[in-house]
Amino acid sequence: MTDDTPAALIDARIAALDDWRGATLARMRALIHRADPDVVETVKWRKPGNGMMGVPV
Repeated sequence: MTDDTPAALIDARIAALDDWRGATLARMRALIHRADPDVVETVKWRKPGNGMMGVPV
């Protein structure tokens, strides 16, 4: 069974970007969580043919 929580999907998206983009997104995400620990993560605009991809917001 896969973990389809928004946090897990965003983790997977960042992990898939194994260059500067993934590192930058991880840093920005950490800054946001530090600024607002109660922030709600979600993934929007997922297309059925696009697998886990969507737009993390």
